[in-house]
Amino acid sequence: MILSESEARNFQISILSLSKANSLSVEIKGGQFVNIRLGRNALNTNGIENSLKITLNSTFANRTASYTIDQLEMSAIERGLRRCEKLAQISPPDPEFLPPLGPQHYASSFSYSESMGNLSIENIVEMAVRILDVLTQNQSQHIELSSFIKFQKYFICIANSNGLFGYQKFANIQLTATARTNDGLGSGWAGAFVFNIEEIDPEKLIETAIQKAILSKEKLSMAPGHYPVLLEPTAAVDLIGLMLFSMDGRAADEGRSVFSKPGGGNRIGEPLFPSNITIYSDPSNRQAPGQVFSNDGLPCRKIPWIQNGILSNLIYSRYWAKKNHKEPIPEPSNILMLGSDTTLDKMIQDIDKAILVTRLWYIREVDPQSLIFTGLTRDGTFLIEKGKISKAVNNFRFNQSPLTMLQSVQQIGRAVNCIGSEIDDLPALIPPLLVKDFYFTSTSEAI
Repeated sequence: MILSESEARNFQISILSLSKANSLSVEIKGGQFVNIRLGRNALNTNGIENSLKITLNSTFANRTASYTIDQLEMSAIERGLRRCEKLAQISPPDPEFLPPLGPQHYASSFSYSESMGNLSIENIVEMAVRILDVLTQNQSQHIELSSFIKFQKYFICIANSNGLFGYQKFANIQLTATARTNDGLGSGWAGAFVFNIEEIDPEKLIETAIQKAILSKEKLSMAPGHYPVLLEPTAAVDLIGLMLFSMDGRAADEGRSVFSKPGGGNRIGEPLFPSNITIYSDPSNRQAPGQVFSNDGLPCRKIPWIQNGILSNLIYSRYWAKKNHKEPIPEPSNILMLGSDTTLDKMIQDIDKAILVTRLWYIREVDPQSLIFTGLTRDGTFLIEKGKISKAVNNFRFNQSPLTMLQSVQQIGRAVNCIGSEIDDLPALIPPLLVKDFYFTSTSEAI
């Protein structure tokens, strides 16, 4: 269920008028969520969810509690609100509590377009049929395909008793596909996350996954070690995204982070990376638009995290920012990295020898102080020789810090919309990266 901005505003006013607490914050989220799953070359499942959820947050002094309901009747909302208020009154005091924000100004966004929002369930089914048509054309290749299509159009509305109000609509599609050869030896993957229907090409995406599966059937055995690596955007976004969400100002100021300065303080202003590294967030970006407000109502605006290699900003909660006389900065609502005009294919042509990594998965933090992550390559790992993909290689486990990865970037390609394994719900525009030194610690038998 999607409410218009005026409907949401009137609904919020009605809810806020019921409050008996010192303050009340309300989030309303609703929409239509459609998914189609294909497995082993056939339609398996589909789901359609129309929902609306209301989250209440009541406060008495510095005691707070939250309560979520999915009923629209005002009598049900009032009962939920009374329960929320009772919970708040018996909750332990929060020594870091700050009163809810007052009115804020939020940026405009391209997170919703009529062309995307007006897509019907029939349009999504048609996309699935187009995928099956590609499979039919590749019957002789003996491929098994699994694919997932997720279409969502929804709104988020926030308001509180101090006069804050925010409203934003979204409409986007995620399409991912894994192709495997029938003999179980080859695997390929491709995916997309777009807000503009013209930017997704299901046929090309499926063909990419199929070709990677075919190419990866016969693998060259390579030993673990340090190698130059070309990371496709899907692989790069996971490590870059995990680094961004570790950029907490409080952890850095308290000496608990790789962004902590020896002897105290943080490393903002230091040139930690080469000058060609610029990573930022901008909810008003047209290709990968983000949410314009955070969960607590802070405006999300254009923020350079790394500007020309210099660490420019860290995430600061309202409490920690006030304590340290800084401006609060919420977590990023999208991930953007400046690229070049060089395509992935052109980058491959210019490489003498490197390993091409399609994607990473099962990534876990090993050491927060040095920000080392471990994970595995999968679904298409290849050897590039003399400007061409010469053969597939075995998969690897890696131990790698995003910082050292970015510090050894030799070339940056054209930024494209992408979806990662870990960073899979955050809009991202990331280029392929040629990294001089990437550490593979062991081999993996996975395909």
